[in-house]
Amino acid sequence: MKAEYPRSSFAHLFTCVALGASALLVAACGGKPSGANNNNQTYCESVDECPAGMDCVGNICVWPSDSSVPDADVRVPDIALSTQHLDFQSPLLGTEVVLPLSIFNLGQSDLVITQIVVDEPGGLQEFHVSQEGTVQITIAPGAEHVLQVSLISVDAELDTGSIRFFSNDPDENPVIETLTSEYKGTADVMASVFTGDATPPYPDQNYPDCQVDAQERPLIDFGLVRFGEPQERNFVLWNVAVGNAPLTIQSIAVTNTSGAANTYRIFAFTQDPLNGDATALASLPFYLSAGDPPNAVPPDLLYVKVEFDASVDVFPQEQLEIQTNDPESGQLFVSIIGVVSGCPDGWWDVNQNPADGCEYACVFQSTLEQCTASGDTPVDENCDGMVDDEDAIGCSVFYRDHDLDTYGAIGDYRCLCAPEGEYTATVGLDCNDNDAAVKPGVQERCITPYDDNCDGSDNDVNAQGCVNYLRDEDGDSYGRTGDTRCLCYASGFYGTTTGGDCDDDPSACGASCNPGKTENCSTVYDDNCNGDNNELNALGCTNFYRDFDMDGYGHQTDYQCWCYPRGLYTAAQPTDCNDNADAINPGATEVCDYVDNNCVNGIDEGFNLQTNVSHCGSCNHACTNAHGTTACVSGQCSPTCADGWGNCDNNKDNGCETDLNTAIFCGICTNHNDCPTNFFCNIGTCTKKYTNGQTCTNDVMCQMNFCRDGYCCNSNCGGTLPDCQACN
Repeated sequence: MKAEYPRSSFAHLFTCVALGASALLVAACGGKPSGANNNNQTYCESVDECPAGMDCVGNICVWPSDSSVPDADVRVPDIALSTQHLDFQSPLLGTEVVLPLSIFNLGQSDLVITQIVVDEPGGLQEFHVSQEGTVQITIAPGAEHVLQVSLISVDAELDTGSIRFFSNDPDENPVIETLTSEYKGTADVMASVFTGDATPPYPDQNYPDCQVDAQERPLIDFGLVRFGEPQERNFVLWNVAVGNAPLTIQSIAVTNTSGAANTYRIFAFTQDPLNGDATALASLPFYLSAGDPPNAVPPDLLYVKVEFDASVDVFPQEQLEIQTNDPESGQLFVSIIGVVSGCPDGWWDVNQNPADGCEYACVFQSTLEQCTASGDTPVDENCDGMVDDEDAIGCSVFYRDHDLDTYGAIGDYRCLCAPEGEYTATVGLDCNDNDAAVKPGVQERCITPYDDNCDGSDNDVNAQGCVNYLRDEDGDSYGRTGDTRCLCYASGFYGTTTGGDCDDDPSACGASCNPGKTENCSTVYDDNCNGDNNELNALGCTNFYRDFDMDGYGHQTDYQCWCYPRGLYTAAQPTDCNDNADAINPGATEVCDYVDNNCVNGIDEGFNLQTNVSHCGSCNHACTNAHGTTACVSGQCSPTCADGWGNCDNNKDNGCETDLNTAIFCGICTNHNDCPTNFFCNIGTCTKKYTNGQTCTNDVMCQMNFCRDGYCCNSNCGGTLPDCQACN
């Protein structure tokens, strides 16, 4: 639940800001019936008040979209908003931001807005609309109605909400507008003590009246207080955030280390009580907006008054604990100091002995002692019987140096005017003040179990006695060669002394690659880091056969198992019967040459030298016969002659080479069967030559040895007469 607070605390900061924006017309979804308009609208509370067949929607009687009334007689309104999301961005706390929102009627009849509802989580309403609740806003077709939507952020929470618009739009009822805002930056608390004589300090001004103690913390100094005379001091809190994130002051309380915290009373005001307004009390939690210097907007202030009733004779030094939402210093402490005296002016009861009363003469100058400058006479400024007190103004921090190594114990210090006792060191970084060998600046030693040089680690790089550890990012106990750190013990990625890891990247091969692995052909990596990802007999390897002649076929028995082909071992098939000749392989064609060319079924398979006329008796020994047929029988050529031809040279290889129709060889090869004079050889028979006029095919057939135009003639003149008489 968000808590409210008096809005008067922000009255001086409220500035109306209008953020102009181009109206982006966002039409509501859904189609509408169209047709002639009937402007005589009937208002209704229920469907019973509407004419038969009509519905009551948004207090207006309308025809339903599925009515049997013709479209030409039905017109309805259509609501649309200029935007469906108003973003107030980063408003200042307590500052009103106003944005316009337009409502459009895209329909053909009057749009009537009957109710506008603003919804916000948490119960605290910070969004407002210029018209909300039950309304009666009528918007004619094509017209626009503009509303003003405002945000006044009053707490340190992000603001979200929505607006619901109820209307007589039959398709969209209600229409919802979302509302958002956000804060930028983070809250940052600042406190300043002031006397009320000057304008309270702001973050962008110097504030010389701001008081701080020796540790630079805010300080409320009551000074010298007379017993029984109440005193009061004032200070302010504000938000110095860069941005507009609000600061929440959750609580303000007084510590009770002295047991006298009840002598204090705390009051918070929204206005400066020193300027006459001591009635504007503030309730907690209280929210403070950061200033906006570019727009001359000052920060909000919370005025705090601390009253001390002086009812004790020793001043109760306490602190104010201020709880805030500042993410860096959520708890702010303000010291309260002072001195109470019941003695007459100039006299003090230092020894607390009632027998001698106020025995110490001293003029009070300040609650805080002042360190005596060199050559000056010491002065007891606060009249406590001592000079140069601890935490005196001008003191220096000295750390306890028990082991006298010039470095003081961490956190054990006093603010002194001069070294005192064991508090002599000006540097407090000693992590073991009982051992002079342990201090900043010495070299870390691996032989010791502690931090020798107080740097927060007992495992420094290059410590004395260190060991080289290699980077092992993938955690496989093998490190990157060359990437080492000399440490006392394994630390972080540097956790192994074994090198040789060729892939230490967990997003790549990582722990699957190191010298202890077996090469695996299923990966693209060098699995065992020996510089080769294609090893002989690797896991998952394939037999590749030697292919010396590079014909794609490998030696039948010479093979090696690789991830992929390597060197001469490239063939996947071991079927080459002669790996020295690239023409001999299973892909070649077998020829008759006394060689197994295709490495299948032996030498010259398919060639029968006993019957093959092309290879009769031996390869490439062909049987030829131009004048007849031939065969290979038992490895010998066996020609058969055509009529009129004979194998007169008895060479069976060349067949029937002799024409037996010549006069020399008339019918037979032997004895030269010569024909008598005036006869010619006619198909192996001597025939008497033809006389003139008989048909012939050559001169030999004619007695006169002239065959012209197919007839025997007695001369070479030729002619057409059967008896060739014209040639005579």
